[in-house]
Amino acid sequence: MLVSKGPLARCGATPMAGADFTLDGLSLSRMGFPGEPKDTKGKFFNDIVTQGFYLNNQKLVEQYIGSAPARLKELLEWGMKVDSSEERAIFTSGLGLVDTVCRRAKTCGVDFLEDVMVLDLVIQGGRVVGALGLDIPTGEFIRFRSRAVIIATGGWHKAFWPNTGMRDLSGEGIAMAHRAGAEIGNMEFITFCCNILLWPPIWRGSLATYILSLRIDAELTNSAGEVFLKKYDPFVVKWGTYMEWNKGFVSFASTREIRDGKGSPHGGVYFGLGSTPYETFEKIALGRFPGWKYKALDLSEMPKIFKEGKAVEVGPVVEYFDGGIVVNEKFETAVEGLYAAGECTLGPFGANRVERTRKRPPCPSFPCRSSVICREKPKKPWDERMARNRRKSGGRSRRWPIRI
Repeated sequence: MLVSKGPLARCGATPMAGADFTLDGLSLSRMGFPGEPKDTKGKFFNDIVTQGFYLNNQKLVEQYIGSAPARLKELLEWGMKVDSSEERAIFTSGLGLVDTVCRRAKTCGVDFLEDVMVLDLVIQGGRVVGALGLDIPTGEFIRFRSRAVIIATGGWHKAFWPNTGMRDLSGEGIAMAHRAGAEIGNMEFITFCCNILLWPPIWRGSLATYILSLRIDAELTNSAGEVFLKKYDPFVVKWGTYMEWNKGFVSFASTREIRDGKGSPHGGVYFGLGSTPYETFEKIALGRFPGWKYKALDLSEMPKIFKEGKAVEVGPVVEYFDGGIVVNEKFETAVEGLYAAGECTLGPFGANRVERTRKRPPCPSFPCRSSVICREKPKKPWDERMARNRRKSGGRSRRWPIRI
């Protein structure tokens, strides 16, 4: 059974994703896409580990790279549409990806339960035997009994504002795993995305300007009108903006201006077209945001601002959690019967989520792999005793996790 905190396929991280699925260029070219034949799995591995500052779980990186071609082939066979591709990635949409996976799951007989928030895990004899959930519309508690639980609840975006994620990414999966005895690691490594819209409020947290910054020669200025990246060595700027350290480098440079009192009125810096002609911007932007819409967000005021030679306010914003629940290459935690996959885990990216290796492969391939391992593991005899939620007397707090 798959339990979803909100409407199925319309909550969590994936609907808001870019979304792109990457693998080495050689495998991509063999699948008929215009991939780079000289881009091998070894080069792909090296990019992830190097740009993750060598703090990656390299066994997971190997699985990540090795399983991506098979997972992409499956998704295409299941009907996922491809919008475009490049030498190491195919581009789709978050909704297209999650709808494809859910469609397939339904044909396989997977049961779904929507609008139910899992509050905590049930522990018996040192292993997970179920969970306690809350039916959000009715307020009723639901007891789940299972031989295994896979946590795939995403990051802890709600701890920061603004952020680029959905409001329901509140980190409860990491918290309940920790209470159950699982190890947590690298929680200090959080990927901040640069050039995120800060104003007006309706745009706050949108990735639209970051996406544009990858396609046009945009210009960042402080409140004094200075192009502040010119303060840095040109070599550093080139590699800091071209490679996957672009988010960290530009976020650092922007924050430095803000802390020096040269920020915009709403806590950011200014993003303008720079040397890019308006006509070029308009063509590129409409190709990415048809009708000036992005994720149902109306961006129609943006071209008016740029056409007048003005700029919009942007800044560094929390995008991705690189740390989380510690798992091994089988996605097992330190607690028997408890597995975890995706952004809620200490995954393959080390100290930096590598965007040009793109973030989507762990979404379909890691939970897929964890479910296969979970299913293949020998099952222990089921103890029919029912889980009971023990409460302390006198109206004091519950004892979490629930142990019987």
